[in-house]
Amino acid sequence: MPSARVNSEPFVASVVAFLAGVTCVATFVEPAAAQTVPEMPRAPVFGPLLAFVVALVLNLLFGAFVLGVAPQYSRALVARIRSQPVESFVYGLLTLVSVFVAVVALTITVIGIVVVIPGVIVVAIVGLAANLLAMVAFGAVLARAAGSADPWKSLVVGAVAVSVLSIVPVVGDLTNFVLGTVGMGAVASRYWENRKE
Repeated sequence: MPSARVNSEPFVASVVAFLAGVTCVATFVEPAAAQTVPEMPRAPVFGPLLAFVVALVLNLLFGAFVLGVAPQYSRALVARIRSQPVESFVYGLLTLVSVFVAVVALTITVIGIVVVIPGVIVVAIVGLAANLLAMVAFGAVLARAAGSADPWKSLVVGAVAVSVLSIVPVVGDLTNFVLGTVGMGAVASRYWENRKE
């Protein structure tokens, strides 16, 4: 009669090999885990003065470029921002939401991706110019209080004021958002008015 005994030697050998492997891994892992990980060198943090100088130089350079390339358009847009700041802000919010929805809708299709990339670049350039012109309008308000309304003086006053505000953590982000939204709204509202005419 055949024996009903099961040969358990392979099973026992497998369990012993497994436990030996776990013990071996644990002996190597534990000392490695106990070691301290060296700290990565931190990126240098710009001081407030250097951040102010960099922001001021960039604002002056780009602002002067926009004023120099399109002086009449810049004056008209600055005047619109100063006369209709709330309306420009609302138009800006609607424009940002519309651009976001259009980008999401176009990226669904393969053909739309080809259109989205140059479109986003154009919107970014227009947004930068609009932000700079809103900065000039902000400077014009401050300069008007000092008795001057020259666009170049407004550029300097606005660049200094925005650069000072930009080094304050929350205030700087909020200032850039408001100026960018107002500027974009002024561009959009002027564009639609010209199309209607």
